[in-house]
Parts: sequence; structure tokens; C-alpha cells
Amino acid sequence: MLRMFLAIAAALTLGVGLLSAEVSGKYKVTMEAPAGAQGGGGGQRGNWFANMQFDLKEAGGTLTGEVHMGQGDRARSMPISNGKIADGKFSFETKFETPRGEMVMVYEGTVEGDGLKGTSKMKDSERPPRNFTAAKTN
Repeated sequence: MLRMFLAIAAALTLGVGLLSAEVSGKYKVTMEAPAGAQGGGGGQRGNWFANMQFDLKEAGGTLTGEVHMGQGDRARSMPISNGKIADGKFSFETKFETPRGEMVMVYEGTVEGDGLKGTSKMKDSERPPRNFTAAKTN
């Protein structure tokens, strides 16, 4: 009986390690453009690349890493905070400074195969969330 318990515990530990390896990594993000945005095409929604990348690390249900966005002198990296992952669902936040003060973006979604699908929304804002997909690059 003890052997069976140890075998099950080892299998579960190995399974968690495999899940970590699947979620941890770099992802190229495709964000859905807001209606009327450049690249959205005549007021219709569409996909556009915002030079955005997630660099994620998962350990024991905690998600850490960085979100990279922009290019050249407009490039910035923001550390992930309050990151969680469980049962194929994830959430995390990033903070950044603007002329109007600190802003917090909330990302939520699901793990789908080798990719991610979710929404991003500015915390405490009336603006609707924006959909994104993220494809693993490594």
C-alpha cells in the first residue's frame, strides 16, 4: 500500500513538472485591435501584432516572468505580479507609469495546447477587455 502511494505521489509530482515545462516559456502575443484601430480595417475588429511577448515561468501554481512590448526607444519590460495558474487557467498583472500615473493591466485566460488565449483589461477602467492569443516560440 505504501509503495502504491509513493508511486502515485511520484507520478503526480512528475505530472506537475511536465505541466510547468509546457507553460513556462516565451510567447508571441497577438492582441485583438479595438474597433476602428489601425490594422482593424474600417472600424472592424482584427488581429494585430503589438510587438508583445510574454516570458513566463511557472512553479507550484505561481506564475512569474515579464511582459515585453514596443520597439526601439519605446520598448519596455514589465514584471508580472500576482501571477497564478491552476487547472489550465492563468492570471497575472503588470504595472507601468503613464503621464496620468500608475496603470495596472490584468491578464486572464486559459492554456490551450502550446498556446494561451485570454483577455487583458486595465484595472479599475470602464474600457472593455481586449482578447489575445499567444503562441509559444520556444
